[in-house]
Amino acid sequence: EDIINTTKEWVNNLIHGMGICPFTNGAEMAGLPFGRVTYAVAHTTTMEQMYASYWTEVARMESTNEIDSSCVLLIAPEFCEKDIGLYTKFVTSLMVPLGQEQRDSVHVEFHPEWKSPDTVDPNANMLAANYSRRSPWPMINLLRMNQVQSALQTREPGLLVEENAKTLSGIGSEKLEAMLSSKDWTGLAKLKDGEE
Repeated sequence: EDIINTTKEWVNNLIHGMGICPFTNGAEMAGLPFGRVTYAVAHTTTMEQMYASYWTEVARMESTNEIDSSCVLLIAPEFCEKDIGLYTKFVTSLMVPLGQEQRDSVHVEFHPEWKSPDTVDPNANMLAANYSRRSPWPMINLLRMNQVQSALQTREPGLLVEENAKTLSGIGSEKLEAMLSSKDWTGLAKLKDGEE
């Protein structure tokens, strides 16, 4: 499916290729230890449908060993695509119903308009660092709790955020926005090599 192929290109070129997530090995493998990345597409438009899709993927991942499914990228191309505020509220609500802190999985939010809640700059939506979580479509990355805990022992989260901000600022928000709008990140390889 085109949606999955485009998402894989984004993962390959930006998330893995630029070192945004050091725990990926291309679009197909990720985690500690490396296991397969599962891609799921939810063509949903309502909260109820999205809740059902989310918990279905949580149950599927938690019932599968971490080599066969290390993590899940749940892609929802029609869900809150133009409403980051509502999307963030939805993602936040996922921690409430079943007490996520007691589960074996956690999640990370991605969205085409994502911006860090820690940023007070009124023009923060144009800061290059936000593109570490700006994806071609709204999506939720389901992660295994034990792998997240292992990752926290190997990399300081604050340091990784700083490194990503430096990397993405070197590219620039205008180029990153152009790539996101066209859904084409192939130019990153040349930028990484220092070419224009």
